[in-house]
Amino acid sequence: MSASAERLEVKNPKTDMTHAEMKEFIRNHFEEFVNRKNLPIGEVNFAPGFVDHGPTCRRDCLRDVLGRYSTSAPRSRKFPTCG
Repeated sequence: MSASAERLEVKNPKTDMTHAEMKEFIRNHFEEFVNRKNLPIGEVNFAPGFVDHGPTCRRDCLRDVLGRYSTSAPRSRKFPTCG
């Protein structure tokens, strides 16, 4: 994307991020949190009132849930490349 096109990209008022910035944030979060199992990044990236809509879990218990997940059967899922 050119510099002039990047300046014209609209920021989401809730996140103060452009679409490209949000996409990069999600890619980085997925890579760190899921692929590298860097659980402390969840403390940074999840809002204090975060609720996982899978098993009912608030942010403070997320580390325990993911700790159990990461010790279960190994999974080698990488973030898909989006065109």
